[in-house]
Amino acid sequence: MVYGDVNFIDAEGGVIGKFNAQQTSLKRLQRGGVYIPQQAAFWRADLWRQVGPLDPSFYFAMDYDLWVRLARVKEIRYVPGKVWANFRLHGDAKTIAADERCWPEMLRVHRRDGGNRLAWIYVRYAVRRLLAPLINRRRRGLFSKL
Repeated sequence: MVYGDVNFIDAEGGVIGKFNAQQTSLKRLQRGGVYIPQQAAFWRADLWRQVGPLDPSFYFAMDYDLWVRLARVKEIRYVPGKVWANFRLHGDAKTIAADERCWPEMLRVHRRDGGNRLAWIYVRYAVRRLLAPLINRRRRGLFSKL
């Protein structure tokens, strides 16, 4: 799998920001470090046949689950400095409307793969829960302007 950066765009298609991805790995993914913009991720059909399909039991983390499975069989590569896609931001997007479902689903992937409770992903989840009111307030303010 390869991936690049994305532009954030508004409802009219105007660029309002940029998400600069980061190189990741299976180990970083297992720790909860997700730096892959789904819109700019591409993989070969043979890898899809090897690890696919998407798991429809996930609402939010189906891409994360797929990336973990892909990273188990092949190194994931980030191409820095290249915008490969746009990501339209709006208040009804999953990223905004159902964000609280993300981490529990990521933990489900972690447990399914034999991860233990003393892993960094649990620390990240706890911190995220503590900061959720602040993050959600900030997001609501941002998206009310779009």
